[in-house]
Amino acid sequence: MELLREAGGFAVIGIVVFWAGVFFAVRQRSRDIAQSAALACASLGLLGAGLGQRNVDAAVSATSEIGEKLLILSMGTPEALTNLTLMGAAALVLAVAAVVIPRAR
Repeated sequence: MELLREAGGFAVIGIVVFWAGVFFAVRQRSRDIAQSAALACASLGLLGAGLGQRNVDAAVSATSEIGEKLLILSMGTPEALTNLTLMGAAALVLAVAAVVIPRAR
């Protein structure tokens, strides 16, 4: 739960997309749903990490004190990377599910 709190809003949306993708892919036995959800999770991870780093950059640029800049970097960068890590793992699980789900006939 700590990782999800650290990752922020895009990770929460991504976790919802992940579980919806798993549920519907298994229920419908659909590789397409799993692949689409994997792509959506990967995209949300990249978007969350990119926007998180932009926020860090904006905050660092707004201050001139070195100590404060380091504090902002030490808090914001792990947040963005956690978002990317969680969504990357979710996308990987869904991609593996797309491979192992038997084709619907």
